[in-house]
Amino acid sequence: MSRSRITKDDEYAGVVESSFSSVSLIEPVANLIQSGHGVLTSSAETAYLAFLAYYVANGVGIKGSELLDYAASLASSVGLVKLPSMSDSLAEKLK
Repeated sequence: MSRSRITKDDEYAGVVESSFSSVSLIEPVANLIQSGHGVLTSSAETAYLAFLAYYVANGVGIKGSELLDYAASLASSVGLVKLPSMSDSLAEKLK
């Protein structure tokens, strides 16, 4: 599998760098998700599953266990306390 080299795009680098200073903006939303807010928690769970499905479907060369670690980190960063269950077919593809 050939991997393409990712180059830095100066136009977008500032956006990414400034996003790290925006973590405090996420905290109130993460707190709502942690407390079980109906809409936000459901959306966060859907985002977790969509993240997994996208990377499984596009075969980016990341092992299932490593992909699950990345997804769990994403879920934790947005405030999910409990990971949602996934379909059997998605779980099978992660093996």
